[in-house]
Amino acid sequence: MAEQRRKSTETYTIITTSANKLVGEIHDRMAVILPGERYDEWLDGGNQNVDELKALLQPYPADKMQAHLVNPMVGTVRNDEPSLVEPFPNSA
Repeated sequence: MAEQRRKSTETYTIITTSANKLVGEIHDRMAVILPGERYDEWLDGGNQNVDELKALLQPYPADKMQAHLVNPMVGTVRNDEPSLVEPFPNSA
């Protein structure tokens, strides 16, 4: 019987949490953003402390973020170019 090779598939998941004050003006939830100093803790496959890991799933501090208008075309998945997230002039 021929040996079968397992193919690996790389995937990702975006974990969301409640929105902070800044993002809350746009949506009721936001992607979890881990502070850089917590990356190793999150990515440690041997870390089985579920409570400690869940505690990382908090809204990122609003005072460490910025918001600006973007091109409304960003809302259509067919549109995929970096310029869509550049600051967009307010048309109002």
